[in-house]
Amino acid sequence: MNDESGSWRELDLGDKTAGDSDASPDPTVKYRRQTRPNSERVRSWRQAPPDPAQISAQRQAQTRQSPAQDQSAEHEQSAEQQGPEKGQSGKHAPAKKKKRRSPIIGFLVKLVLLAAILYGVFTFVLGMHICHGNRMHPFIMDGDLIVTYKLEAYHVGDAVVYESPLTGEKTISRIAAIGENEIQITDVGELLINGSIPEENVFYATKKLNDSTVSFPYRMSGGGYFLLDDYRTIGKDSRMFGEVTEDALLGKIVYVFRRRGI
Repeated sequence: MNDESGSWRELDLGDKTAGDSDASPDPTVKYRRQTRPNSERVRSWRQAPPDPAQISAQRQAQTRQSPAQDQSAEHEQSAEQQGPEKGQSGKHAPAKKKKRRSPIIGFLVKLVLLAAILYGVFTFVLGMHICHGNRMHPFIMDGDLIVTYKLEAYHVGDAVVYESPLTGEKTISRIAAIGENEIQITDVGELLINGSIPEENVFYATKKLNDSTVSFPYRMSGGGYFLLDDYRTIGKDSRMFGEVTEDALLGKIVYVFRRRGI
């Protein structure tokens, strides 16, 4: 008898016959029957019988999925037959790879943006000019680099850059009077505004210019600016051409870089 691997077992049943339940076993008679190993019997005992409801649900799900799978297969087959141009434009077309931008192009774009920003700042906000001559000595001297600010209102005493009505060149002077005022220059070199001497930090006397066409006393209009140089013994300022409008002003001087002797 072999229980694990053998498939046959010998049983001594004696002389037992069909219909005789009380007969004594005959040790000389042997019956053989085919049996399964113990391991197979344990597995068959542990496995539960299939559930009929679960089998029915699985069959219904397969029945519902079959038309969708057939339509998907037909769609893929038609896309392959149409060729790469039409097939790729469909729903299942492969995604296009993004092209990487060259670093040189990125650098050029940043450079152009920086140039545009600087152009806007130095056109509408700030200005840079170089002083030629000593007309504003000692405040500004020949060769100095000056920075102007264009978004601030002008006041009396501000040093400004403007376009000269005589030559059209960019010139530097100081605002001596704004609005309706009467300007007078005496023979001893005094500046009078409405009959009073203004407070100024100017070390030179204000004299009339010989070749000037402006007569004093000079009466200003309501919206003009009367400009004078700091070095007033010479120069070409409002004593030569009179008052200027605000459109001629190019900005108020806010900083001076000394460059003389460099």
